[in-house]
Amino acid sequence: MVGIILSAGKGERLLHYTKNKPKVLSDINGITILDNIYFLLTHCMKFESIYLGAGHCIDAVEEYVTKKNLSKIKIVYNPFYKISGPLVTLWLILHYINDDFVFMNGDTLFSKKVFTCVKKNILNVNEGIYLVCSMSDNAKTDDVKVLYDNDGNIIAVGKDIENYNAISAGMVVVKGKRRCSTFKLLLDKVSKTDDFVNFKKTWHSFLNDIIANGNHIKPILVDQSGWYEIDRIEDIDKLQSLLQQDSIFSDLLNMK
Repeated sequence: MVGIILSAGKGERLLHYTKNKPKVLSDINGITILDNIYFLLTHCMKFESIYLGAGHCIDAVEEYVTKKNLSKIKIVYNPFYKISGPLVTLWLILHYINDDFVFMNGDTLFSKKVFTCVKKNILNVNEGIYLVCSMSDNAKTDDVKVLYDNDGNIIAVGKDIENYNAISAGMVVVKGKRRCSTFKLLLDKVSKTDDFVNFKKTWHSFLNDIIANGNHIKPILVDQSGWYEIDRIEDIDKLQSLLQQDSIFSDLLNMK
């Protein structure tokens, strides 16, 4: 299984931090998001290959990966990052991959418990597509809402869903030769549409395309306190405070 980190965008709502680097290199008390995800993918998931989709300030990314000796990372450049979202980055990376994969946004800090839960859920499963999410009935405007039925099949994903029972943690697992092939073929089909190379098409909306084509996507439910998405400056300030407390993220201090 291969890990994929989507981090090509400019992070314009965080320009104080991202003018000269992408969000994945945002420093929170001496730990970057890239440090966090790399540590969890290599130590908890035991991945040997990690693909990092880069665009904005790619020189800074390459320099950081070399300096920190993050040897399992392969950087894939998205030349369309100024006019497109992470789905294009994912499409580019998947051209290099023939294995099962886990992909995630590069703007979210995760606790070990999240990855432990994900690993436990997929360990004895031969195939499937899974969205990591947390139960919620009080989502924020920017949260990606998720609705799943009583059989555990996701019905819809998106920011504008009125009826929902979870929010996305920004991570997807695709396991099994047939599921990987289906995912790639549908993404290739979407890549030929007019909305692909712009910000209208997101990877969350692409999950709806997968569902519409008769494929099941299952939720992997994790505690919402185990992940933290960074969109704005106040998110970094709050997270810095959490890291100094006895919180679920305090174990990350050992990564320094």
